[in-house]
Amino acid sequence: MRKDFTRLAKIALIYGSGTVVAQAAAVLLLPLYSRALTPADYGVLAVVALVTGILTPFLSMGLGNGLIRYYYEYESAQERQQLVRSCLVAVVMPSLAVTALAWIVLEPVVRLAFTSADYTSYLRIGLATAFFTSLAAIPRYTLRVQQRATWFVAFTVGQLLLSIGLGIYLVVIRHDGVTGALMAGLIGSVAAALAINILTLLENGLGPVKAAMVWRCFKFGIYLVPDALAASTIALADRWFIERYSTRASLGLYNVGYRFGQAVQILAVGPLEQAIGPYALSGLRRPDFRTLYARIFTYSLLGAAFLALGISLQAGNLLRLLTVPAYYGAAAVTPLISLAFVLELVNWIVGSGLGFAEKPKLFFVVTVTGAVVNLGANWLLVPRYGMMGAASATVIAFGFMCVANYLMSQALYPIKYEYGRLGRIVAIALGLFAVGRLVAVDNLVANFLLQSLLALALFPALLATGFFTVEERNAVAKAWTVVKARRPWALGRV
Repeated sequence: MRKDFTRLAKIALIYGSGTVVAQAAAVLLLPLYSRALTPADYGVLAVVALVTGILTPFLSMGLGNGLIRYYYEYESAQERQQLVRSCLVAVVMPSLAVTALAWIVLEPVVRLAFTSADYTSYLRIGLATAFFTSLAAIPRYTLRVQQRATWFVAFTVGQLLLSIGLGIYLVVIRHDGVTGALMAGLIGSVAAALAINILTLLENGLGPVKAAMVWRCFKFGIYLVPDALAASTIALADRWFIERYSTRASLGLYNVGYRFGQAVQILAVGPLEQAIGPYALSGLRRPDFRTLYARIFTYSLLGAAFLALGISLQAGNLLRLLTVPAYYGAAAVTPLISLAFVLELVNWIVGSGLGFAEKPKLFFVVTVTGAVVNLGANWLLVPRYGMMGAASATVIAFGFMCVANYLMSQALYPIKYEYGRLGRIVAIALGLFAVGRLVAVDNLVANFLLQSLLALALFPALLATGFFTVEERNAVAKAWTVVKARRPWALGRV
């Protein structure tokens, strides 16, 4: 089992390395952007993210999810190449049709849905970006299912670096404001789509495509389109309510605070989902799979909880360090958003049993219901509590989905999770966060060190409660011995 976790950890770390670069870049850009863009400008960017996020699930019609589900059921390399080619060709038409339709109806929809028609020109740039991103979807899914994490990260980081460079030039140097930030993203998406599609065609050739393969992927993936739409609603509908019932500046603050909390999704949840999904499907027939999956859940929650704890404790310090006073209030929503993304990971893991049992319709039902819960919570909470109400609504929705997906998955594909260890992670992480809030001090350096120590205390606190098994402690001791032998200079031995 140790080899399985080592292999999975390596894949997740490779995915994570790319997202670490992405998140680090976003943090490093904040001191520049916060001086070139106002909170209201960030509000405009949030509206663009809202509309394109709602639209994105319709562009590829779930073909990528179908590709991942059935890739390993084709045994020959030729059949797998034909599957990739077929999906690559098939994704173009729905992406083009949906984008064209959205372009036509955009202006009247904006006038109806938002408080200002000024968003229209910005949203057109967002639509173009979403279209080119959808053209890169099948190649990215292919790299994921083939567990070629290094290539996946290389394209992601390359696109990111190009967009960052353009963003600095257009926003900071040329002072093009929101338009510059959006154009940087568009150019990066175009370049990435061209590069990754060329690689995919070179590897899979220009041979025949097969409609039956596309139809099979479509039948599986189409049920996940409404699911993805509902998930986007949960993640993005709060922006609409804030824009509608509060100010554009408040929306901008929420977006900045959300980005800090989203680091949990970018650095932990995303890489783990990208690594675990294909890995689990490739080993689904193993006799010890359920035991292995339960242990994966424990380790995944531990990593996500540690990251969420650290970000929640340090959000205020980071905003004071990186931005101007107008943005300091954004830190208030970060802990709730961090918790919401931990719940997203839990929901994805416990709900995967529905996919293992080939019942994606049920996952869709839960997510749609969760979206309804989210909309209702936003409607009740945002007019009264503003951005804190929006963050709370997100937590409520993901919490509901965790419970619903767990109950249905256990009925169809029961897995005995390590409930005692999971409970200890949650209890100790919440306790340390509460302590951090009580002992916070005004001095930035002192508070940074104090909150860092509290976040790191998660592991010794778990050790003190007997969380780690003998096998796990021995594995850590062995790894530490190897580190000391290979890097003595790091330990003061030379």
